[in-house]
Amino acid sequence: MENDPKPTETETAPLKEKKKTNHLVYVAWAFIFIGALALIQTVQAFIYEPLAAPNFLMVFLVVGWGLLKRKAMWRTFALSCAYVFVIFTAGKIIMVLRTPDALSGASTPQLIMFWLISILMVIGGGYAIWALQTKDVRAQFKSKM
Repeated sequence: MENDPKPTETETAPLKEKKKTNHLVYVAWAFIFIGALALIQTVQAFIYEPLAAPNFLMVFLVVGWGLLKRKAMWRTFALSCAYVFVIFTAGKIIMVLRTPDALSGASTPQLIMFWLISILMVIGGGYAIWALQTKDVRAQFKSKM
């Protein structure tokens, strides 16, 4: 009994499956992050300028939460928001490129931020559109009725 070989760790441990990347969680947290930034911006605006308009991107907090809770309505709304972001950002970029004087008064840091934010919005929106339409993500929203 003492001389019996002990099973190795690989023999006793079940095979570990590689965890699949859940793009839905990434997209949901991105929506929550954008919503939180919009909420902070709105609070700051109301503190310093009482007649300021609220930043309606605050609704993204709810959209992200709905995605995490796997509510089909919020997936559809998130897809719509992503399409709007990509289309309007692409339109903004096209307008700037077609108008030679569009950014003539901007400083270098402002130009860098404009292009950085515009490119990130197109890439992020494109990723959200792709991720929310993948087969794995759609399967997570199937009705349980």
